Amino acid sequence: MFDGYQMYHNYLRPLMALDGSTPAEASGIDLELGHDKIKDLITKSVESKGNFAIQLGKRIEKVNIVNEKDSIKITCKGWMEKQTWREINDILKLSGFNWLSNGKDSCWLKLS
Repeated sequence: MFDGYQMYHNYLRPLMALDGSTPAEASGIDLELGHDKIKDLITKSVESKGNFAIQLGKRIEKVNIVNEKDSIKITCKGWMEKQTWREINDILKLSGFNWLSNGKDSCWLKLS
């Protein structure tokens, strides 16, 4: 629920302190939202599901990403909290990655 409010605050709600602009607009971020801003924001978030790097956000610092000839391989840099690991797993699974269980060399893999 907090994530939803954060999106509303940053992209939809004009602030008096910013002369009626949203924080995103004041930062120079233009998502080109039309008249129905909520619908457009939801539509744009669904369209970006294919870009796993954007979806990982700050969590991208916790993984190694190797782009090989015909695949993308993602491994952990080290220990991470269980919640973060679950979030990364969910994002990669939704982005078409498969878990390759190979003991110490386990990784997420996606064929190009």
